[in-house]
Amino acid sequence: MNHLLKYTLRLGDNALILGQRMSEWCGHGPFLEEDIAMANSALDYVGRARLLYTYAASIDSVKGRDEDFYAFRRDEAEFENLQICELPNGDYAFTILRQFLFDHYCVLVYRALSRFDKPSDQLPGLAAKIVKESSFHLARSTKWVQRLGLGTIESNLRMKRALEELWGYTREFFDYDETDRSMVSIGACPEKEKLRFDWSNLVEKVLFDVSLKLPESKWEANGGRQGVHTEHMGKLLAEMQVLQRRYPSLSW
Repeated sequence: MNHLLKYTLRLGDNALILGQRMSEWCGHGPFLEEDIAMANSALDYVGRARLLYTYAASIDSVKGRDEDFYAFRRDEAEFENLQICELPNGDYAFTILRQFLFDHYCVLVYRALSRFDKPSDQLPGLAAKIVKESSFHLARSTKWVQRLGLGTIESNLRMKRALEELWGYTREFFDYDETDRSMVSIGACPEKEKLRFDWSNLVEKVLFDVSLKLPESKWEANGGRQGVHTEHMGKLLAEMQVLQRRYPSLSW
């Protein structure tokens, strides 16, 4: 599998798996407006996955693959999403903080991809569209981090707890392998250290402003890009893929 295809599928996997997780909040949000906002954000992520999977199908050397194949007919080890995307939602503080951390990552990654100079290729255009979408998501998650971080003693405590649980998973953002390095070499991916520096500066400023102290780096997640997942991934896929698995080639 060529590096561009592999990289595109990874981005699509991140979007699909996190979109699936976010959709679980539908009907369970803290109030109606936010319930709708989270559902719409989930739809954005699934729509993003569709765009990326459709592009991937256009450059895949194996004919006959489409967005449904990538979403519903691959096994757990064939998905290469970051592990942070598959974690159960937890409480609303956990979900919002995950979105905030991941939204910053998405803005930086897709901004670099939108500048990818490959004549007659549609991927930079897709990335430019996703950057706008991610910037909107980031504005929303940032406001919620500020609201919860500066809210009550309870909301601040929950945010601190979520930060402790999530921080180790963010280290995987910068766990580059051969595919990532190949994309860096052609200008389609930010350099590892630049991504780490820019992401850290943006995230840490907001967290410090709302009295959230960065936890010590006691451990680091790794392996998502190589198809190694948490114990939660299998159950998520079983629920997401059950219809296509039971009724292959199902259509509406």
